[in-house]
Amino acid sequence: MTKAHVRLGEIFEIKKDFQKAVLCYKNAFDLDSSDPQILSAYVSLFYRLEKYEEIVAIDDQHEFELNNIDTIMQIGESYMIVKSTFKENSTVKKSYTKKMNEYFMMAAYKSKDNLEILLKVSRFYL
Repeated sequence: MTKAHVRLGEIFEIKKDFQKAVLCYKNAFDLDSSDPQILSAYVSLFYRLEKYEEIVAIDDQHEFELNNIDTIMQIGESYMIVKSTFKENSTVKKSYTKKMNEYFMMAAYKSKDNLEILLKVSRFYL
């Protein structure tokens, strides 16, 4: 059942009907929030739609076992973008900075042989 929702979401993305695609991915995610393929599709769409707060909200509410480097980077970058909206030294900003760093370090660790990812991660620390 979840695969059908994901496939429909992909079809709606191709047709550029992003509202329906989000709904399909949400339905799939509600049925199985532990499936990394569903999470990757959901996060990727929100990232392309620049809905970074949605990505952070999903991450705040769930624990994930992530292996997809693109998804890890998109979540980390979402934390980076959203944290910039908070006042300096606020508790939320510090918490989001910590989460951002965790995701970037996870991406660096999981892609230690991928120079492109390592360079992308390193630019956030220079």
